[in-house]
Amino acid sequence: MDGHRQTAWPAHRPVSSSGARAKRFPGARPSAQTLGLATTNPSITQRRRQSKMKAHRILATATLCLLGGCASVDQADLDAWNGAPVSVLDQHPYFARMPARRAMSADGQEVRTYSDGFIYGQCSATGSTTTSGPLVVGTGVARCNSRTVTCDHVFFVRNAVVTKYSTVGACHTDASMRPTAGAQTTSTR
Repeated sequence: MDGHRQTAWPAHRPVSSSGARAKRFPGARPSAQTLGLATTNPSITQRRRQSKMKAHRILATATLCLLGGCASVDQADLDAWNGAPVSVLDQHPYFARMPARRAMSADGQEVRTYSDGFIYGQCSATGSTTTSGPLVVGTGVARCNSRTVTCDHVFFVRNAVVTKYSTVGACHTDASMRPTAGAQTTSTR
């Protein structure tokens, strides 16, 4: 570029596109936009928005932890099923309420997968209105997101006896998930 072209353009102060198009209608009061006044500092607005988003993420994480997303699995609860008759599993109050998928493994064991889960959803909305004489203009934005939190309880069964129980996903186990009292277990060794 040569020096002549650089100096040929007039120097001017940058103006936002919305400020350049602002118009006043007869009978309307002047607005901050038509007066050229900034109502908020963009950097402050951006920090507030980021702070709100961070607070929403922390709240969502805490909620998921409370609802099972950060739950724990006790190995003793899993081991309690080794050697239990499959009839106990079929009648267990916790697992009987879940949908189950059945498949056969390469070594001939039946694999039962009981899926337990829920959908966590959250929505937030923001909006504003402006008036110009009898005219009211409103704008708004709604944002929603959801997350499915699942746990798969996987049982391996051979000869109508549970040989192994494991979990996959955001799972929680406790003593109430063990084979019901009075159930007979048989040795699988």
